Amino acid sequence: MSKIISVFEKLNLVEKVDNTTPASNAPSNETSKEAEAEKIEKNDPEKDPKSFAQEVQSNHSETRKDFQYDKKMDVSEIYSFYDIENSDVNTIFMLGNFISALPENLPYEIKKSSILGIINASKMDLNKLLEDGKKRIGALQQFAKEYQRINHDTIQQFHEEIKKLEDLIRYYKEQIHFRETIMAEQAHIIQYEVEKIQKIIDFFSNDSR
Repeated sequence: MSKIISVFEKLNLVEKVDNTTPASNAPSNETSKEAEAEKIEKNDPEKDPKSFAQEVQSNHSETRKDFQYDKKMDVSEIYSFYDIENSDVNTIFMLGNFISALPENLPYEIKKSSILGIINASKMDLNKLLEDGKKRIGALQQFAKEYQRINHDTIQQFHEEIKKLEDLIRYYKEQIHFRETIMAEQAHIIQYEVEKIQKIIDFFSNDSR
């Protein structure tokens, strides 16, 4: 067991067994909240489309305003938003490093007992490390749920706005066709009347000659 521990110590996966002082957690990054989404007028194609997404997000009071739902985010950013340490020290990832450091052909039971021995010798709390993993899964799943919901609602609103614009375009096209038709008919009516009057004028003009 001491040989395996020394291997982990050389790989910097654990501190010396006699060093029981826990590593201090790095301060979490604080993020500023996004400005409240600006409202846009309906059926105005000149407005910024991103404001639609911001409006949908603002309609969900439980949604975190410091998330950016219109871009991909690294897991480190997600952990930071949930005030979770992004480190391999004293976290679930330390157990992962222990597992990776052992030979692959080592039987499972030997691997497990070796890692448990290291954890006990290092005075680490296995349950605390496992709870850290569960906390991370919970945060990631919560973010994924919100990310999917907000973007789905945004897409739905985009479809609704597209439908409104399509209806507006269809109305304008109908109005163009209608006005072109009445323009032609009106021109024909006027031309007919002009020709009728001109014939009368021409009749008397010819007579005067």
